[in-house]
Amino acid sequence: KENDYSESIKELAKIYQLKAYELYHKEPLEYWKRNWKINKDDSAEARNSDLTVNGELIISACVAAMRIGDKDSIRDVGFLGEICYIGPNYLLCKIGKNETKGLELMIEAAKLGYTDPLCNVADSYNVEKNFDEAVKFNELAAKYGNVNSMRNLAELWHGVNNDEAIKWYTKAGDSGCDWCATTLAIMYLSGDIVDKDYRKAREYFEKALADEDIFNVVATENLADMYFSNEYGCKNEDK
Repeated sequence: KENDYSESIKELAKIYQLKAYELYHKEPLEYWKRNWKINKDDSAEARNSDLTVNGELIISACVAAMRIGDKDSIRDVGFLGEICYIGPNYLLCKIGKNETKGLELMIEAAKLGYTDPLCNVADSYNVEKNFDEAVKFNELAAKYGNVNSMRNLAELWHGVNNDEAIKWYTKAGDSGCDWCATTLAIMYLSGDIVDKDYRKAREYFEKALADEDIFNVVATENLADMYFSNEYGCKNEDK
């Protein structure tokens, strides 16, 4: 039965993960030895093994561990998907660059809550000024809840398709991005690319200030002005 082997699969995945991190970071294994209690002899043996060239085994073990509930492997599958997509020879030299496989792995990890690799690929396309690919990968990451990608989409569409930009400013602001909430509130306050709407301006300034750990000067000052003034229909000097 599958469950009979679950712990063995997880341990095997850790061995392959160790090799993947060693190769990717090109640095000593002290960090991983501390976490997984692997001694020097084991590390030396692993370093000389055929794992150094078998990317398929690394991927298979991590995916298997993820699918039976190993949460640590979700991150590793996403990481390996990103590496597979961009195709560095030093890790996946037996399979090389494989964008289809890499995308599948990143999406599988994203479905389980780890969207950073999709966002990272999107960022690389942002830097390259590849609009279509940047939109594609940001939309994938945003689909699974990545707020940074929602913000990226708002910025990408701003001035290109303002209706689309407002859609993403709104989604990001509603999802906790204080910068997007503030930007959207200022737009509603000033009438920039949207109709003036003081109620929505106040709503999004308040959303921008919802996280007490973030001190947002712009939102604070604008919301204070709205409460002090008779102009906006929400005067409340106590606030």
